[in-house]
Amino acid sequence: MKGTEWKKIRLILNFALQNKESSFYRDKYNNLELSSFKTPEDFYKLPLLSKEELLKVSPFERCFLPLREIRWALNTSGTSGQEPLIIFRKEDSFSFLKYLPGLEKKLSFALILCLPRNLVAMYRSFAGKIPVLFGNPYQLQETALLASRLGIDVLYISPELLLHFLVFLKPRYDTKKIKLIRFYGSRLSEAELRIFHHEFPRALFAQGYALNEVSRVGFQCRELAKKEKPIFHIHSDQMFLEIIKEKSNEENGEIVLTHLRPEPSLLIRYRTGDSGQILKESCRCGIKHPLIRLLGRKELDKIKVSGFEIHRENFSEVIKILENQLTDEFEAHFYQRKHHGSLINEIELKLNPLPGTKITPEFKSLVETTFNKYFRISNRFSFHELIKQVIFLPIRVEFKKLEDGKLFHKENIPKKLIPHF
Repeated sequence: MKGTEWKKIRLILNFALQNKESSFYRDKYNNLELSSFKTPEDFYKLPLLSKEELLKVSPFERCFLPLREIRWALNTSGTSGQEPLIIFRKEDSFSFLKYLPGLEKKLSFALILCLPRNLVAMYRSFAGKIPVLFGNPYQLQETALLASRLGIDVLYISPELLLHFLVFLKPRYDTKKIKLIRFYGSRLSEAELRIFHHEFPRALFAQGYALNEVSRVGFQCRELAKKEKPIFHIHSDQMFLEIIKEKSNEENGEIVLTHLRPEPSLLIRYRTGDSGQILKESCRCGIKHPLIRLLGRKELDKIKVSGFEIHRENFSEVIKILENQLTDEFEAHFYQRKHHGSLINEIELKLNPLPGTKITPEFKSLVETTFNKYFRISNRFSFHELIKQVIFLPIRVEFKKLEDGKLFHKENIPKKLIPHF
């Protein structure tokens, strides 16, 4: 931790501990005083903060500024068994275009295509630098027609949504006119990149790293965007980033964030659940903000594929049908492949047979048929329907052998979702 960072953190700690609006951190830290923090090492002794802790408290009980200073609110996406987390924001507008010098003057019109709850945040990312069209993700044909008439040359969109939007945009518009695509959401896969390079040959692809809980974490300059890797400059003027390593000899670990400015929904040592690695090298662009490589989620209980969320529990529900032949353990490996000019997804499922189960071609066929028939992504979508729509290939099954025939303990069963994007 640098001296300037330590000064900012002490100011934040003072703001949190002396706050008149909320006693959240005084209660969490058992009424610690600022005098307890004499060195940076004292800060690292503070307990980490989890999303589960925040959900236990009303958003107004952890609001650290008067309501008149709050400009807007947003929520995180709900996960299995969790409600969305509400976050308050102050006025804070600056355009990501400032990190792409020379490009802004060449751009004329942007299309933002996202869910309604994200529109405000997406719009603010342009800070009024260029006009914006708000697209309707539920009316892609109409949106493509409007975009073509306005002559858009910038897209702000998720990779999954862009794949769907392409079907409607291509017949109506010359995609060579697109100069910049700013992606949000899930990281770009190699298969998606190949498709987008073919369809948008003159576009620069820029990615961002943001969480609704803490807003923008990292950005890409032009040099990083050209590399097309999940490497970002950290907004080190706005937040302090730690890497919590499981082993001392590792370079990567969980990303933990602390606000360096008084925020309405102030977070101190917040566990993001993301895994990353701080890079020692400097960027050729000359920007002094340090670099981080984003490695994905630390522990995946769900994965988003082509816009569909798949949870670990979805696999467990089908395994219950075969509980007399299989243990509860599984590994689900996810792949994306280019298929007739579009993208198709594939799941390879590794399962453990119970001792005494004979692994025959007929048994393997039975297990694969059971998964492809009964596997459901939600109450709305069965996996069989997604196979018919050529979004997924049928699930492939492989069997793992148990060491010495021993069963896994029920309370410690590894159930893994492993993306290979």
